[in-house]
Amino acid sequence: MMPGYRALTLCALLLATVGASMSGPHREVRQNGSGSPYWRIFVAPQSQGIAMAIASGPDGAIWASNATPPGLLRVGMDGGLLIVPLPFADPGTLTAGSDGRLWLTDFIGGGVFDVAAYNLHTHVLTAYLAEGKSGDFILAGSSIASTDGWIWYCEEYHVAAMSVSGRTIREYPYPTQPSGGIFGGPYLTIGADHTVWFADGTGLGRLDPRTGKSAYVPLPVAVDQCTPFVTTTADGAIFAYECGYFERIDPRTGKGRAWGPFVTRFYGMAAGPDGNIYFAPAYPAALGSFNPRNGALSLNFSPNGDGAGAVTVGPDGNIWSVMGDRWAIGAYILNQLSVAPSSVKLKVGARVQLTAQYSGQRALLAHSSDTSVVTVRRTGNTTFSATGVAAGSATVNVSDGIGNSFLVSVEVHS
Repeated sequence: MMPGYRALTLCALLLATVGASMSGPHREVRQNGSGSPYWRIFVAPQSQGIAMAIASGPDGAIWASNATPPGLLRVGMDGGLLIVPLPFADPGTLTAGSDGRLWLTDFIGGGVFDVAAYNLHTHVLTAYLAEGKSGDFILAGSSIASTDGWIWYCEEYHVAAMSVSGRTIREYPYPTQPSGGIFGGPYLTIGADHTVWFADGTGLGRLDPRTGKSAYVPLPVAVDQCTPFVTTTADGAIFAYECGYFERIDPRTGKGRAWGPFVTRFYGMAAGPDGNIYFAPAYPAALGSFNPRNGALSLNFSPNGDGAGAVTVGPDGNIWSVMGDRWAIGAYILNQLSVAPSSVKLKVGARVQLTAQYSGQRALLAHSSDTSVVTVRRTGNTTFSATGVAAGSATVNVSDGIGNSFLVSVEVHS
């Protein structure tokens, strides 16, 4: 096979739906005001197989990959589940492409293809050989990232980018050859300025795609035996975790700060919108969080005792994770929302005030499922007035506009 040649395979996929369909995006995580800590656990009726990676998809849903049996699990924001078998793939890490497709790596790195894109509308998987002109191959544990029409991943000797058309691959040599990915990873994150940060057994590196130059960035604590996990925070900082140390790097100055050592190992991390770093510890079975403002670690235990695996931030501003010994996804609710009263009985023409409690920062909205039965209007930042119009049943949906909602059931009597 000539260097640079890419095999293109189209695979028609069978869909097994569980309480959901692909007809449109699900936009809201229904909440029930059960208090803090607040979880929603979505379990697929699949007795075997633990999801390996997780990401927010281009459709506003959460997607996870599974190696055995091979496939994808989709959780809509309303909790509807959908299983996508991938008999021709062994899916690994995931990312949402700018082309509206869900991109994934071949988990073992040595199959028929190395990178693939799943079309959410046609249900077609398009496979590409992620081999550039150099003939270098993608590392098995590489994470994948998307920005500006390119899909980024790590080869043995290069950081590589494939155009979403699959026609072009650009390769950028590591500052040190080959990559130190033998220790796990390597891991990628895209900086706020669209630079690419990569972490492997050698350390933490920064690549400027405009110039093609890359260099390793000194970490406050360098532990050569660990591949740092890496993520980008809301303020543009780069956070790394290696062998017990959380480390923050200012991308403009290169200066860093470290916290630790902590006695913990974990499988993945993500920067939360609340400024904390969320991670999946190897032990105990919980979702961990690190607060860089006070240097404290916390453990958030799910109601059913399932532990967290790979983690990501959902479009609803909550922390999502693969969980447990079954094919399941958990949402740790940061934007907690409840409304009192949660159910209402009204006479025609009568009014009742609905009062919301909300831990997020968004303005709350409300709408009626049937305005011929009940109408609702805002009376304050967290208060709404519901008015009975005619006999019947309806719901009032109070939401924050980014995917969190609470339903109030309403019965109107004449």
